[in-house]
Amino acid sequence: MTDIPNSAGFELSGGKIGVLVIHGFGGSPVSVRPWAQSFNNSGYSVSVPRLPGHGTNWQDLNSTAAADWFAVIEKSFTNLKAKSDHVFVAGFSNGGALALRLAQIRGSEIEGLMLLNPIIHDRRIFMKLLPIIRLFVPSLKSGPSDIAKPNPPIHSYRTTAMHALYSARKFWQIVERDLYLIDLPLMIG
Repeated sequence: MTDIPNSAGFELSGGKIGVLVIHGFGGSPVSVRPWAQSFNNSGYSVSVPRLPGHGTNWQDLNSTAAADWFAVIEKSFTNLKAKSDHVFVAGFSNGGALALRLAQIRGSEIEGLMLLNPIIHDRRIFMKLLPIIRLFVPSLKSGPSDIAKPNPPIHSYRTTAMHALYSARKFWQIVERDLYLIDLPLMIG
């Protein structure tokens, strides 16, 4: 059972150039479907995996960690690479951090990166207190959607999973530390 409608990962067949599209923290593939569809409409093959713990419920997300998410990204990249002559990687928010880490490890196999609002550092005091907060508070209600249209589609959890967020924060620190390893064409939006 999923809390987020249409949240399964998906692939769109196209040409011999592939694009791996990675959704953000607490989100699901449905949140990046328009982006993926745009790539596919331009002739690219697209893979959009669902990260472990995403698209179901926040409790599932709290039982996963960044290493679980990255393992799925690396497997999806390997599968897409096997079917494509060239592969680009696109990531939204935490998906951008996952894309950056993939580039740090397998950069010679990636043609370029496209990142929307990538997160690798959060200076809010709340994030500095997260190592302690997560021990007492398993989740917090998320803020309102930033989508302007009335009754926007649900594409992410309404609750933030604190253990998973802590794992993401530790992951971002590794990504930030190793940014110097990336030598690829990069577009940030």
